[in-house]
This record gives sequence, structure tokens and C-alpha cells, in this order.
Amino acid sequence: MSYSFLTPGPTIVWANSPSGGQLGLAATSLASGAACQGDKSPTLLDATKGLAEWIYCLPETIPATAPADFLNFEWWLGWSDSATPATNNPAGLTGVSGAFASPGSAKNLLTFVGSIISSNAIGAALHRQDPFFVRVKNICFIPLLANSSGVALSAVAGSTKFSVTPFYRVNQ
Repeated sequence: MSYSFLTPGPTIVWANSPSGGQLGLAATSLASGAACQGDKSPTLLDATKGLAEWIYCLPETIPATAPADFLNFEWWLGWSDSATPATNNPAGLTGVSGAFASPGSAKNLLTFVGSIISSNAIGAALHRQDPFFVRVKNICFIPLLANSSGVALSAVAGSTKFSVTPFYRVNQ
């Protein structure tokens, strides 16, 4: 009898002020109402396992000051069939960490990952939502963070992170 299961690949991490193999995410002091994009991911196509089926996404951020309750730090993905940063990206994404000028209309062309819901009680401390699983749609992606929290994000290095672990199907 044969069966299959999902096995995790290496975790990919985006961060403001990246270090130690992390990819860039220009979220340092990101103003409310603004958005930023991260560097394009490495390919999710593994030479022995094929294309990942799911990605496990863990977003986290620290606001500069206590936000009002029930506002959002929204996370989105733009999928691409190319590992080259500026090639075949949706919604005007560049594939390079930086500001993103018009998230409102562009979000319709992206995949919604989920929102971290702001909490005044947590204040200017770590805001983290339960992890999200997203079905893989292509070999690479670009994360987008839209800040609708009413406050800017922290200027502290590493205070905003987006961790992704791909999961591959293995047949036995």
C-alpha cells in the first residue's frame, strides 16, 4: 500500500533590516495607510520533491505605539513564474524590497494571506496572528504588507518578520 504525506522544506524569513540569510522587507517605520513589498522568494520548486503544495506563513510585527483595537496589518502574496526579481510579477510588484505606492487596487491581483488584528492592550509589543496556510500557485512569490493599523510600525531592526515554510508532497 502506498501513501503520501507533506514534509517541510527550509523556512524562508523576510525582515526589516534583514541579517543572517533573511530577505528584505521594507517595513521599518512603515506609516499607517502605506504598504511595502519584500524581496522575491527563492523558488519553491525542489529538484527532488517537485513544487511545494502549501506554505505555512507566520507574520509578526511591532507597532511604534499602541494601535486602536481591531485594525489590521494585512499580508498579501504576488505569485510569479520567474525567479528573476523584475520578471513576471503581478500588480506592479518589483521583486525588490521597497515601498509600494498603491496597495488599494493592486490587492485585487494578489492572494490574501491574512491579517494581524491590532490590539491596544498589547500596545507597542509583538503582534502575531495564528499561522496561515496558503496553497502554492507558482514557483516564486513576493510578500506585501499593507499597514491599516492607524499607527506606524517600529523602527527597530527585525521588528517585522514574515516567515514561510514550504511543504512538499512525498509519496511512499
